[in-house]
Amino acid sequence: MQTKINYEQIKTFFYCLPLYWAISGLFLVDSGDKKLVVLILLTIPFKLISYFKGDKNLNIDILGISLIIFSFISCYIYTTKGYSSSEIRTVLSLTFFYIFIFNKSNIINHRIMSCVLFITASISVYNTYDFVFLSDIGRGYWYINAIPYANQLSMLLMFALFNFTKDTTKTRYLSLLSSGLFLCSIFISDTRGAWVSLFLCSIIAMIIFRKSLIKDKLLLSTIIISTMIILLATKNNISERLEQTKTEISAISKDNLNTSLGIRIQLWSLGLKFIKEDFSLTGYGQKGHLNKIKQLKKHGKIKGRLARFDSKNFHNDFIDRTVKYGLFGLSSLIFFIVFPLKLGFKSKDIEVKALLIITPLYMISACMSYISFSYSTNLATYLIIIMIATIINRESNRI
Repeated sequence: MQTKINYEQIKTFFYCLPLYWAISGLFLVDSGDKKLVVLILLTIPFKLISYFKGDKNLNIDILGISLIIFSFISCYIYTTKGYSSSEIRTVLSLTFFYIFIFNKSNIINHRIMSCVLFITASISVYNTYDFVFLSDIGRGYWYINAIPYANQLSMLLMFALFNFTKDTTKTRYLSLLSSGLFLCSIFISDTRGAWVSLFLCSIIAMIIFRKSLIKDKLLLSTIIISTMIILLATKNNISERLEQTKTEISAISKDNLNTSLGIRIQLWSLGLKFIKEDFSLTGYGQKGHLNKIKQLKKHGKIKGRLARFDSKNFHNDFIDRTVKYGLFGLSSLIFFIVFPLKLGFKSKDIEVKALLIITPLYMISACMSYISFSYSTNLATYLIIIMIATIINRESNRI
């Protein structure tokens, strides 16, 4: 029997396209933020039809208002001192999407989400395995930056587990399998920051879900067995990375800062120095600090390996955004971390609570050693996860 596709199904499909794009590996392709804008623009005709039919619902809540303010100030800094164009595109398009389009949780199809996540996870495993083992390409030569790539996969892992709890069909097990595949990719990717962040989040997740895990023996067994298999399969990568970390810590204790960790420490110190010298509302702008670094190199105040290092960012989002975008950059970053945390602690829905707490905590940890929010892929995925959780939380609290 042939199933008829009606207008509402077509509309819902177009409404969900930005969501599917954000949780798919396709966002990692070149100009992924521009393609996100196009997908959101495709929803406008359907929204206009719904508007004239009487559907005038808008998301004018704290998150929506904050996104509007963030968008306006970002545009102001862009025109005066310089701002990331990809970040502005991402924020402006998602602000429009959240306020005008994505105002009901019933457009979320968890079954399709499970399928998209599984495809994404499968591709990520193949790509990462190809980079590391088949092609034997060093992380510095990947066509994507390994650190934001691992952070992207980590957020998708957390969302896959959340989707597993919300999907009531058999496809939910695809989400569970996807989380295992994402975890495998993260360990193979050889990114210490992601490992540490995930370890901390795993402990928090077990505390939040301790009662559910005790009751659901199958889920608990699956998580333990999958984790053990992945750890055994990637033990060589982990051992090498741990040994490298020990060597770098030993070098730092001997005042040798010409290591990966040592350069980070020097960059943090340099960034804090810039903040102390000129802490303003809007900072130096996206590239304003580069002239100052150039002068320090010229006068020999930056030397050694750090002088040869690409110092476009400070490998710490809190420091980096404060230097580049001042008090506005720091306060906006803190808000988009604290808001979901506060919402999560108040949530009555245990799954939403976990997602709203674990995702920001992961990003806090990730931001300490890299500029996670400055990548449009990470920013878009994070904001969409928070949007989904916020809307589901709002509707569950009404029940």
